[in-house]
Parts: sequence; C-alpha cells; structure tokens
Amino acid sequence: MRWIRRRGACRCSLLFVIFVCYSCIIWGCNNQSHPATSNSSQTGSLRFELNLQQTLVDTNAEPAAVDCGAANVDTITLILYESDQKELDRGGPWNCGSHEGKVTGIKPAAGCTAVILAADPQGVANYRAIVNDIAIIDGQETNLGMVEIQPYTINADAGSDQYVLVGTEVSLDASGSYADPAAPLLYHWEIISAPLGSSARLTSPNAIAPKFVVDIEGSYTCSLFVSDDYSSSVIDQVSVHAGLQAGQPVANAGDDFDVVLGQAASLDGSASSDPENDSLSFNWEITTRPAGSLTQLNNPTAVNPTFNPDQVGKYTIQLIVNDGQYDSVPDDVVVAVVNTPPEATILEPRNSSIVYLSDPVFLSGSATDSQDGALPGSSLTWSSNIDGPLGSGKSLELTDLSLGVHTLTLTARDTHGEEDQVTVNVEVYYQRVVDTGQTQSFTDTAGEDSDYLINPFSYVDNGNGTVSDNNTGLMWEQTAGISGGYSVAEAENYCENLSLSGHSDWRLPSRKELVSIISYWNLDPSINRNYFGTYSGSYFSTDRCEDLGGRAVVGFVYGLVSCDPDFDNHQVRCVRSGINPPFAWTEGLVDNGNGTITDQLTGLMWQQEEFGRPAQGSVCEEIVGYIDHVPWETALTYCQDLQLGGYSNWRLPNIKELESITDERGLQTSFNTTFFPHACGNYWSSTSFIVDSGYAYYYENQTGQFKFTSKNDTLEVKCVRGGQ
Repeated sequence: MRWIRRRGACRCSLLFVIFVCYSCIIWGCNNQSHPATSNSSQTGSLRFELNLQQTLVDTNAEPAAVDCGAANVDTITLILYESDQKELDRGGPWNCGSHEGKVTGIKPAAGCTAVILAADPQGVANYRAIVNDIAIIDGQETNLGMVEIQPYTINADAGSDQYVLVGTEVSLDASGSYADPAAPLLYHWEIISAPLGSSARLTSPNAIAPKFVVDIEGSYTCSLFVSDDYSSSVIDQVSVHAGLQAGQPVANAGDDFDVVLGQAASLDGSASSDPENDSLSFNWEITTRPAGSLTQLNNPTAVNPTFNPDQVGKYTIQLIVNDGQYDSVPDDVVVAVVNTPPEATILEPRNSSIVYLSDPVFLSGSATDSQDGALPGSSLTWSSNIDGPLGSGKSLELTDLSLGVHTLTLTARDTHGEEDQVTVNVEVYYQRVVDTGQTQSFTDTAGEDSDYLINPFSYVDNGNGTVSDNNTGLMWEQTAGISGGYSVAEAENYCENLSLSGHSDWRLPSRKELVSIISYWNLDPSINRNYFGTYSGSYFSTDRCEDLGGRAVVGFVYGLVSCDPDFDNHQVRCVRSGINPPFAWTEGLVDNGNGTITDQLTGLMWQQEEFGRPAQGSVCEEIVGYIDHVPWETALTYCQDLQLGGYSNWRLPNIKELESITDERGLQTSFNTTFFPHACGNYWSSTSFIVDSGYAYYYENQTGQFKFTSKNDTLEVKCVRGGQ
C-alpha cells in the first residue's frame, strides 16, 4: 500500500464569522413555499464579511486572528445546497483572512444547507461547517450569523498489496477508510495501470469491496478516493501482483525507504514466500540508478544484501525469488538516497553586537557535513541584508559595513548542493557617545553618571604631535594652536593651512567632536592631560548659534558650551579624518511607535515624552495640573524606575548623551520636535559638577548650551537607555 498524501488532523478550531450588513431573516426547515412580493426580483442574496478566527480557551476573550499558514488554510468556499442535495449556488474561493463579499442571484428556496469549507493550498478541505434549515427569500438578504468550523479529515485506505495467480478474481477492500467526524462515505475505485493487453475491469467501482479478474501476468495498480456529500479525500493506491504458476513463489522486496548519502542501504527480502513453503533462493539486481552511480550490491543472492549509494537520487532494486521450480514475479523496492545539509556555525560576531562606523567587524564561521566532513572556506559565503554579498571564507574582516541593523547570513553549501544558513544581527551606528570620565559617586541614589562606564576614553599618542581617538576614529592636534586666540575666520584659516604629521586635511571641529574629548573628571583643563597637555581655554566649533548669533564655543575650563560672536577670540584645536561632513542632526532618529525614539547614529533609545507631561499641547505649552520639573535626585529615581517600550533599563542621560541628539543651530528648541513634540526648557543630566557636588550639569534646550545649577532646582527630565 502506498499513500499519495496523508493529512494529519488539525488540533485548533476556527470560527467563520459572517457579518450581515442589512437586515436578514433565518427560516426553519419546513419546506414551506413563500409568497412573492409585489415587486419580486425572484432572487435572494447573501451578504457577508468573512473573518477566519481562532477560538480561545478563555470564552470571555476576544478571538484572535488565526495564522493561516499555521492552520494550513488557504481558501474558504461557501456552497449552498437545496433540500434535495442539489447545489443551489456558491461563493468563493476567498483567501484566508478577512473578506467582504456578496453572493447574489440565488433563487428562493427553503430547507437549504450551507456548507463552509476551509481548504489547504492543495484544495483539500481540512475544516468544515454545515448549517441546515436556511431559507433564501425573494428580494432579501440572508444572514448565516456566526458559524463554528471544526477540523475535518476524510481519508481513503485502499488496503494491502496482494499477490495472486493469473485468472484470480481479486477483492479490493476500502473498509479502512474513514471520516472524522464520522459521516457516510462514497467510494470511487479505478484501475489506473495494468499489464499491456489486460482487459481487467472493476465490477462495482463505487462499492466498498469491488472485484476484478487479473488476466495477464504482472502488476495492477488501483486508486481509491472516498467522499461524503461535501468533501473528498486524497487518493490512496494498492497494487495487485499476478503470477502464472500455481506453485509460484512470491517475491517481496520490502517497502520503499530513504537513506542518507554515505550510509549503507540494507535490503530485506525476508517477507518473500512460497505457497508450499519450499526454500527460496534470491536474486537481486539494481535496475535503475542515478547518473554517474557505479555502486554494486555486495551479495545479490542474499536475503539481506547491502550496497553503498554513491550518488544522490533513486535506486530501483528488483528481486526475483525461486523455489527450485518456478521464478516469482519480480518485485521492486525504491531506495531514495538523500543528502543531509551541512551544519553551519557563526563563531563571531555575537548576535546583537553593536559596532560603529569604520570599526573592524570580524566574521568567523565553520560548517561540517555528514558526507563531506569539515567544509572548506570556499564553501562558506557571507552576506548582509543591507550591503549584499560580503565575501567567502571561514573568516573575514570588514571595515565598511553601512549604517543600520544588519542581518549577517553565513551560507554553507556542500558538494551536492545542500545548504544551511545561520544568521546574527549586528547593529552599526555612526559614532559612540564617549564617556564623561566621572568615576566618583556624589549621592547614594542610584543612576548618577559614575554608576555607568560607557565607551571610556581610549587614546593613542602617535608621537608626532597628534592623538588618535579609538572611540570616534578622529585624529586631533595634540597641542592647542594659536596662542592668545583668533576669530572664527582666523581659526578656520589656521586649520585649513595646517600641515602636521604628514597630513594636510585638517579642519575646525564640530561642537559634538569637541564635546567628545571633554573630561568631566578634570577641571581647567577639562581634558585628559596625559594626551592633550594642560592648556585650558575655550574653542571655536563649526556650528552656528542661529538664534543667538555667532558660533558654538566649547569651554575646557568647566566643560561648558556657549555661543559667542564670530569676532570674539578663542582657541583652536584642529581635527582630521572621521566622517566629514557629519550626518545631519536628525538623520538617525526613528519613532518606534511605543513612546520611544531610537537614534540610529549612536544606538541610544530615548523617552519620547517628558516626565510628568501628557502627550498633548504644543511645544513649551504649560499643562495645568501636571508637575514636569523635579529636583536632580528625583530625576535619577524616575528614570531608574521607568518601564517603557518593553524595557526597564532606563537611566538619566549624562551631559554628552544629551548633546548627541541636539540641533547645533540653537533654535527655540534644540531637540527635534518632529520626534520630541513637547521638548522644551532645561534638562537634567546625570553628570555632577565636581567643583561643588551640590551642583549638576544641565542642557538648556532653547539655546543648546551646557550649564550647571543646584541639584535642588527643578528641571525637566528625559530618560535614555543603551549605548553599551
């Protein structure tokens, strides 16, 4: 016996919801006729909205939309039958999921039956509901209401293969067929193959046990499908093998089976038999094989010979047995040789790794295959969903991954074309927000700057008057230039004409670049003195302060940011390399739709709304009844306790992190109001002022300046997470 296809019973129940847009009437099954109205259309209709849903255990809960793929449902069909089981009309098939439709032009009838079928992609109904006693009313629409669809299985079983003599009348057997839920079955038999010249015919092809006479030696294949009034099964088959001699033995080569390439295939003829119980001899032969195969049976006269498949594909092995007088009718077994895919492993990078633009990313992976063993590097390829193919090999070093969240895929392919793929996610951001350098605690309240060490200072003294920053990739002039200071124009001219350490592409830095090297653990200068010396002062940046006029000036006495006119004199420290020009200040912001904003340039996630403020009103508008300004330690605790967007690891940002999302132009609000619609006022940072631990730095949103104030003052709060 060989199944063409079997279906397993589904375990979930579904609801087929039909919503009627107009008033409808349901009639009982009484076979009454109904008088026509004066303006009769002589037809009725069904209007409905189909919504396939999954029944929940909690009957008080709303049904959740079903996963059509998981339920193996592809289409839905509605069939309407008259009381005599003749089809009256039908609608569909419609795609699984919500659907609004209308079946019109249905002739009036009473005592009808509606059958709703939910079918798999092959068209086999695996869910079904039957609604009886429906009336179609002339000129009206009928509402079927809510109908529960239950899993439905109908299986055909054609019985076991038979071995008989030529001239035998064979009885087939479909008694193993069934429907679940149980229903009366109809049987549909057919002889689909017979030996050449045979005139065999089934006596009763719709009986449960039809008969036919085998008239020629060879094999006959009969097919069976069963049905009830509304559904049909898949097809099952049974084989009948006919021989010539009364004492002829029967060869049984066993059931078809699969083996994996590289494993030995063991054959089994032990089910062969002789009607007189004579001893049998065996003769096996490979009659068909895949192209290129040279394998041979190791002992073709044994009951259980073996062979070692050398190619993927199907091998047909024929068995003939002999009882000393007669040969049997040949019997075949098909051995399908499959190739198992290799198993790939990504060793580096770790999943959800965070790297920054121009950082080297090391890819390392391996793969093993049960047939080929350890696969060479040429069999391993790497790719990114953003950048496409990355190269091949067991290891790669990349320095040019684009910004974004990459899904890196390692594909391993064996010599037979089988593949395995594994993935990791790597987040690539524009630039790290460098740590402030504060390590001392100034409060017992959790959440201050020193509680977090994120991207600590990492410099290299190049020994040629320059310092390289490992966090940002920038190269700095080690000693501040232009003693006594110059105007903006003079500072820009100085950097443009600077030739240092063999480089001539020096430039004036942006304020974000200058802020990145401030150390809030050092004062006057607030910079790492081991690398940049002891000269203090304030420094021009490239960023303008539009509302205030002039340029943003970064002070290295206390680590403040202010705005001064272009003609004022300040110091200059030139920078080179990195990304020039920097990205626009809002380029990386993404609204996550859950009250959070992700900055894809830094990897930080921000609270969208302000502390204590509802999501209403315009920028800087006070909302009566809400307290949105709190002391510093209250701000620390608020962020530590915040639960937002599915995350609990929120904290009060340090002063450099607040700088990272600001617009350097210094407009009315330096935070982008598209993403932070109610940003206004002054925002606490977690960074303390080390001259007086009773003070902390804050960000003045209207001007984009850094200042400090008493921790007892009340300011606004915006929390952050990530960055590690």
